[in-house]
Amino acid sequence: MIYDNSPEDHIVDTRLLDRRAVYVRDTKNSGLSHAYNYAGAYARQEGYTHLLILDQDTTFPPHAAEVYQNIASTCPLSAPSLHIGEKRPFSPVDVKGWTLKGVCLPPGEYPLTRFSPVNSGICVRLDLFNQAGGYDENVKLDYADFVFSRRLSPYHSVFRLLPFVAHQDFSDNVTDTVQLLRRLRLYLNSATNIRTTSFMEKAKIVYQTFRHTLSIGFRTRSLSPLTSYVRHFILKHPI
Repeated sequence: MIYDNSPEDHIVDTRLLDRRAVYVRDTKNSGLSHAYNYAGAYARQEGYTHLLILDQDTTFPPHAAEVYQNIASTCPLSAPSLHIGEKRPFSPVDVKGWTLKGVCLPPGEYPLTRFSPVNSGICVRLDLFNQAGGYDENVKLDYADFVFSRRLSPYHSVFRLLPFVAHQDFSDNVTDTVQLLRRLRLYLNSATNIRTTSFMEKAKIVYQTFRHTLSIGFRTRSLSPLTSYVRHFILKHPI
């Protein structure tokens, strides 16, 4: 399935797609979580057993499909390591501390309460996906993967880190100020909708979002990010 959330002015000639492809156009851009749940529902309807999520900005090694096929029957949840460039770790992410940080780990099993894979590359068995209720569609973009891991953990506590590295083209490499501010608003709106169960969880999200907002402020040399932080996060997510 190709789930395309491009704006209306983006033209796609679907005749050029593989005849087996299922093309879905969502010009409203309903969010990543909605797209993954849509794909999960379609896969279940068609009798598939697993859902493999692939981001268009992720490049996988040639043998990745074989690795997924070999492990699918025995592993309910798996994901590869992702790097930005050659060496900067992007996934899995250490979610235990105050900052979210990609880490380098050897292949093996890891607890979802400590480490979370990002969305791209996740292969999840559909019965587990459905048991957890899929993705939280209120968290449309950022944090969607970490919230999904938290939803999965009561039903399956670990994920398998696969023995290969994929490479991610990270959207934070954008330098245009208008795009950065738009991206920041999307980030803050996602963070606002995370359901926290303790003061510590809420405090971590406040810290992470404020830290990220400051970094955008320094990059743009503008106070607009702080204005967005107050308007799109603090006023909607009181401390």
